[in-house]
Amino acid sequence: MVLLLGSLSNPTVDLDLFHQMALAREIMAKGSVPWHDSFAYTPVHAVVAHYEWGHGMIAYGLTNAFGAAGIVVLYWVLICALGMVCYVTARRGCDDHLAIGLCSTAGILLAQTGFGFVRAQMYTYVFVALLLLAFDVDRRDASGWWSRGWVVVLVALFPVWVNLHGGCLIAGLLLAVHGVEQAIRRRPVRHIALAGLALMPITMLNPWGWHYLAAVWRSVTLRRPASISEWAPIWDRSNLALIPFLLIALAVIAVAVRRKPLAELGGIGVLVITAVLAVRSVRFLTFFGIVLASYVPAWVSTSTLGAVFRRTWRKLFPAWALFLLAVGAGYGVRAVSLAPWRIVVPSHRTDSTLLVYPVGAVDYLQQHRGESGLRNVLVPFNFGSYVMWRMGPQTKVSFDSRYDAVYPPARVDEDIAFSKAKPGWEQVLARYPTDVVLVPQWFAVTKKMRTLPGWPEVYADSDFAIFARAGLDLPVQRTTARPRLGRFPDGRVGRIPDG
Repeated sequence: MVLLLGSLSNPTVDLDLFHQMALAREIMAKGSVPWHDSFAYTPVHAVVAHYEWGHGMIAYGLTNAFGAAGIVVLYWVLICALGMVCYVTARRGCDDHLAIGLCSTAGILLAQTGFGFVRAQMYTYVFVALLLLAFDVDRRDASGWWSRGWVVVLVALFPVWVNLHGGCLIAGLLLAVHGVEQAIRRRPVRHIALAGLALMPITMLNPWGWHYLAAVWRSVTLRRPASISEWAPIWDRSNLALIPFLLIALAVIAVAVRRKPLAELGGIGVLVITAVLAVRSVRFLTFFGIVLASYVPAWVSTSTLGAVFRRTWRKLFPAWALFLLAVGAGYGVRAVSLAPWRIVVPSHRTDSTLLVYPVGAVDYLQQHRGESGLRNVLVPFNFGSYVMWRMGPQTKVSFDSRYDAVYPPARVDEDIAFSKAKPGWEQVLARYPTDVVLVPQWFAVTKKMRTLPGWPEVYADSDFAIFARAGLDLPVQRTTARPRLGRFPDGRVGRIPDG
């Protein structure tokens, strides 16, 4: 538990949460789920299917009822639910808590890359863990209503999964792998095939029908920018620190499965497919960690490695106890220092802050937009969703982290070219009806903007700057001071947005 708290404590609010809650606010205001985007002024898809809309509704409702505490509780409930399901699955395979602890530790260290405060894929992690438990029941329990009843539960819960996160499609892949594995073992597979067939039409139970599937497919096949490290392969330089953990996990698995017959390796197919996906994209590393914590303890427990580990534990128990106390204390201190009971909206960069939000800049825009006629804000990828939440849909953005669901691929390239001030970057300003440009001080384009005629700098703080088109009546406000820290939700909750 201490390792879980220390590894997954990340109080910085995830940038996607802002656009999900902005959509939820719009749904509540209109009384229906929109098919068309109303937050961007640049080109978007004709039909915009938000496959994380259900998460936004839950987050918006909890925030409306309980404030920031609602989001904090949601985050830790999902994490605890995931850990509990993985533990139950592992205990079905063995009662060796040393093996469970070893594999759980490796799983947590690998899985932590996929968590944020709070990300919609966390629902998919919980559902995948439940699916792994169902597969284990299918393998081990040959009789009783529960041996096939999991199919009914899956079909009943799948519409919920579909409307919470597009990662629901991984269920089809895992079902297929499990079915093949069961067929090889000459076990019944008809119910698995029927479950797979049933999931296809159920996927259409969403506000957009087949457009949902088109949006998810577009997201899966989209060429991701190299700057988004979670979609990069494990060998990408931004992910190199994860390679030692993955190699250690693979080494433990290799030793655990050595000389074991296939019949004793329940779930090996799911483990292999998630390992391959994890190597190709770090986004899938969490799934591999979940499988590792759920299935591998049973293999380790009956292996030579497990015997050596138990023998070493008994002989060197005092040393192990001191080591674990030291590690626990270290992770405990880290957890307390990160204050996992709160949620943070950083407004300026520090040595420990990777993600910041333009809090002061948006304060300035909110203060003056009514008197200036401000409508459209050109803003790079990481910051658009925050502007959406605080000022949308009345004030629109050029781009945001919904890039795979909302914008055509060309907008991704335009955003990167503009942010890095590549040749022709200024054409973006001429192409779209932009009123102001909101950019971080450390972006290359910020220096270029200061020399561009017709775009005076009207706002600056320690981390962000705003440039306004000529003729827009905005006062000049410059400082080198750090802006105030953001307060979550720091936006309109619980009422219909102003006209």
